[in-house]
Amino acid sequence: MNQNKFKYSGITPLPSTFLIEQAVLNILLTNPKVFNEVSSILKKDFFYFKSHQIIYEKIENLYENNLPINLTTIINRLEDYGLLDEIGGLEKISTIINKFESVSNLESYLVILNEKYLRRSIIEVGKKVLSGAIPAELLLMKS
Repeated sequence: MNQNKFKYSGITPLPSTFLIEQAVLNILLTNPKVFNEVSSILKKDFFYFKSHQIIYEKIENLYENNLPINLTTIINRLEDYGLLDEIGGLEKISTIINKFESVSNLESYLVILNEKYLRRSIIEVGKKVLSGAIPAELLLMKS
């Protein structure tokens, strides 16, 4: 086995789940009526991958402007903002839209996304404490 194939970079990846992020975006793009139900819960920061954050922001933007949420409008919105290439182009959107995900799984997917987001947030606070940006005493103080 080639021992040089995998090298440890010294960087531990933050908690994330690429497939569930894609699944949630698929559900929102193929069942746009559910956005109303999840818009108060789901936030951009729940998505770890930048391309997924961008796609979610544009879905949210379409919703806020009472525009239809579908393949055509999301591609148009990404093109309008010059972000289509940044998210991976039409291939990325096609990959997301062509997956079959059941709306019935959305609630459990949101729980997982939230859990990954909370874990990333805790890690970020820990990094700030270790770097001295946040004094540890502040975390121990009671309100």
